[in-house]
Amino acid sequence: MIGRAADKIFTRVFIFLIMTVYFWIYTVAGLVVLGIGPAFRTVTEMHMDKQWDYRLYHFKEGWQRFKRHFWQMNLHTWLFLGVGGPSWLIIYI
Repeated sequence: MIGRAADKIFTRVFIFLIMTVYFWIYTVAGLVVLGIGPAFRTVTEMHMDKQWDYRLYHFKEGWQRFKRHFWQMNLHTWLFLGVGGPSWLIIYI
């Protein structure tokens, strides 16, 4: 019982660390400003596809996804921030 719980916790922490490293590599590859949205979406989609099986996570697969959808992801990110950003300013003013 304790062994399974510990295994589950360590597996999830390990996947979190993997995805954090991938996120920052993709973000820097997109020159931060253009990379943060696509990196976040790539990491999120990878987790939705792979769930908690750490053996299925591969940098190369994520990199292909990042490159394939880079401009589409940037468009979605900046549209979201462009529409959502001013509304936050209105709320706080």
